Amino acid sequence: MTIIVSVKINDGVVMAADSAGTMGSGQIYAHANKITNLCEGLPIGAMST
Repeated sequence: MTIIVSVKINDGVVMAADSAGTMGSGQIYAHANKITNLCEGLPIGAMST
């Protein structure tokens, strides 16, 4: 199960996600990167599951 949350506040958006990832084979990765910055230097991000 993946948990990703975003909250809009006055100055912007807060994004958070858990770090565990599971592959189709059932292998579990403890440090998956589910939030990424789409363009360095700009406040544009994306979350994936």
